[in-house]
Order: sequence, then structure tokens, then C-alpha cells
Amino acid sequence: MSRILGIDYGAKRTGLAISDPSNKYAIPLDVINSTRTYPHIKQLLLDEDIHTVIIGLAMPMSGKLNTQVTSTMRIADRIRKLGVDVVLESEHLTSEAAHDMVRGQVARSDVRIDDVAAAVILQQYLNSKNSGL
Repeated sequence: MSRILGIDYGAKRTGLAISDPSNKYAIPLDVINSTRTYPHIKQLLLDEDIHTVIIGLAMPMSGKLNTQVTSTMRIADRIRKLGVDVVLESEHLTSEAAHDMVRGQVARSDVRIDDVAAAVILQQYLNSKNSGL
């Protein structure tokens, strides 16, 4: 069974997570510099059996597009052209959930939680997919 990649795309860093082979659980994978997102994803698609990519979309409450939303949609379009399905998933409160998950492990300012945030985004998608929603 092919795996699913989760992405928390940010202005400086991008968090990556991957599903387990049964597509039930999200596993934090890596944190990379956002300037390397596209080539890194392209290589991951070659190395892993990934046919679906879930990208967190931080749509503002106002519903108006901002720079981050525009950048996320642009990277989603580039990845889609690589021949994989791309799903934009709301990332509302995922960073807070990721901070809650790592709380107590290390000082908040010392941890890069972008891969954990990507796992939260991916798990949110997997839960909805596996529950039939």
C-alpha cells in the first residue's frame, strides 16, 4: 500500500511526516529549510511509495488570502505537477497541538516542532479518511 506524506509548509521551515504502511498513523519525518521543500519532496516521491500529499493550509479567519496561503498554494501546485494527489487540509490549531505533544520533553524555544505539526495535519486527514468522513 502506498504511503501518504504530510507537509507543514512555513516561511522558514517545512515539517514533514509520513504515514505508516497501513495509512493509519502519522509519523514525524523531518524538518527542512523551506527553500529546499520542492527538491526534497521530489526526491522523497522517488524514494518512497507516496501517491498522496497532504499540505496544511493556514487560512486566516477572515478568509482573505495572505502571503503564507499564497505560498502554500503555489507549492501545492508544483507538487501536484509531479503526478501525485495533493490535498489541502486545514491546519487550524495544529501548531498548538504539536506544542502540547512535546511539552515537557524540551524547552519550547529549543524544539523544532514542524515535523510534529506535519504529523498532526496528516493524522487529522487519516482519521477523517479512516472514519469514512
